[in-house]
Amino acid sequence: MHRGAGGSIALACGHYNLGCFLKESNPRSALYHYRKAAKVDPSYLHRNYYQKEIGGVHFAIGNFGAAARSYKLSLDLKKDDKVLPLYADSLMFAGRYSQSLKSFVEYMRVQHPRHAIWALKAMALNVITKSLNLSRQTRHPENAIKLAEIGGKSDAKNPLDRLHLALKMDALCGLAWFNRGVHMEEIGEHQEACYSFAICALCQPGYVEAWVNAFILASSADSMDIWLCQAIIESAYFYNGEKFVAAVHDDVEKRVPKFPKDEALNFLDLAVTILRDSTTKERPLELRLINDEGAVLQALSSSKGPKLNENVP
Repeated sequence: MHRGAGGSIALACGHYNLGCFLKESNPRSALYHYRKAAKVDPSYLHRNYYQKEIGGVHFAIGNFGAAARSYKLSLDLKKDDKVLPLYADSLMFAGRYSQSLKSFVEYMRVQHPRHAIWALKAMALNVITKSLNLSRQTRHPENAIKLAEIGGKSDAKNPLDRLHLALKMDALCGLAWFNRGVHMEEIGEHQEACYSFAICALCQPGYVEAWVNAFILASSADSMDIWLCQAIIESAYFYNGEKFVAAVHDDVEKRVPKFPKDEALNFLDLAVTILRDSTTKERPLELRLINDEGAVLQALSSSKGPKLNENVP
């Protein structure tokens, strides 16, 4: 049966909406339907929001290079300050560290509220590019983990050298950064330990212990690093919610008497109270309604509040 222009447009829109519905639960299926939408109606390829969605599902699947290319296409079609950090994030996980840092810095120059996670990633990239002298790399996660496991053992010879080698294999190896944090704390390098735990947490955002260690070290400095503490809390709470809060309370009970327990917990509880009131972890579903000519009549969203981050590594 011959399908008219209106029918093709409706079919393409149906595939697009199905992709939006599936992108959180099944990104591979979402990618299939997004591609079907563009096959039926090639004009989708020239729509910035479509390329943004393609970038998101590629990131979720782990195709970071493809995600960066799609986000770049979206930005080329229409400048969007919300897409720029997603592009930078994809570059980071694709191993293009200097280019990612440059994009994050460009984003943070824009005069609008900035989410803490992006600033933390810029900080991490600054450490990676300077401490490891890496502008880009082809990541080898499996080899890095093997070296990081050896470097993390208490009886390992030259553990920091082994961990450095692991990070040269994959600068986003969470285990290597965590073990580096442990060794740095043992030798009294608390700032380096704090950065190491924070970078580990950025690489493995569900790892509550890394977030807790980073916050404890940031808050126990001679002069509490207010910005860093706040950025860690906001990011950790987004990914882990009340688990993070409970873990911090449990951890401080084990700390030595000189640790500023009351100051740290008061800061944490105040920051979390504000976060509970102002953020939601729900990611909206957006559906686009069209008329017979294919014009968008309305974009409906299930969003009930601002999103902190669309890319979840």
